[in-house]
Amino acid sequence: MNKDDSSDSLSPRLWILCVLLTSFLMACSSSVSPPTGPGYDYEQAKLMFKQGNLDRVLSLTDSMASRGSTSPEALKARVLRAVIFSSRIDAYKDLADTYQKGSQIATKAQSVTSYNRHRSNDMQYGSESALNLGEIIMEFTSTPEFPKEVTLDAPWPSVEGPQDVENLGRIRRGVWVPEDAQEAAGVDAQHKAIDDVLADLAGGDRSKTKAAMQTGPVKIDGLDFALFLEKQMVDGLTLFGPKYLASSGQLKTLCDVANRLGPPIEAMLKEKPDKAKEAQFKKLQDQIKDLEKFT
Repeated sequence: MNKDDSSDSLSPRLWILCVLLTSFLMACSSSVSPPTGPGYDYEQAKLMFKQGNLDRVLSLTDSMASRGSTSPEALKARVLRAVIFSSRIDAYKDLADTYQKGSQIATKAQSVTSYNRHRSNDMQYGSESALNLGEIIMEFTSTPEFPKEVTLDAPWPSVEGPQDVENLGRIRRGVWVPEDAQEAAGVDAQHKAIDDVLADLAGGDRSKTKAAMQTGPVKIDGLDFALFLEKQMVDGLTLFGPKYLASSGQLKTLCDVANRLGPPIEAMLKEKPDKAKEAQFKKLQDQIKDLEKFT
């Protein structure tokens, strides 16, 4: 009887100890907050960039890139976002051109319908990327001086794009490509565009750019970056021109955005003259003027 009484008396004590231990552990765990802040978010964005999760990169860098800050994280975030939006402009424009050629040559109704639908979607996606790149340009040109130097701080993507997307060649010839293969070709085109844009921005071929990015952040001259932005914006502008969406209002808006890069580029060229870059700048300015005729 005494033994039973002893057992009964221990049970409440054990219960109280469990409650106290649980409360203590919860207090300890709640006192350790997960790391936050622009620096941590940017490190996460770099990891997502390497893995090819570009939508996640954009969500992680959205607030830090658009708050009007000139912090190192904000500038790096804008550079990385410019790379992503530029690559999407290139990829979707190439896809739209591919599907247009395919639909014009294809003899099967199934092919024509499918290719026209994809072209319409790709023009829309590309135009959205152009508008987003315009926002990045607005951020870079909203301060009195354009950065003298920017940093491309990201690892080379672990999933590399092919030099040539075979199924896009088949589509251009009007050959029927199944829907799932079309989707896969679209993904390959985006991976290829990221690699090409990174190489273009860093001023080298893929292998050299990959090697440079694997050793750490890559410094980009401010003038080179401004010319890169203007070139990519001109490519984006064409998506609103008569050959594509024929949206004169949006074309006018983005031409104005592209022209914001003119004064800082002129100032940097005056400070550091370069005949080749002056010729490149003049060509881009002429292209913008030609597009403005359709506004």
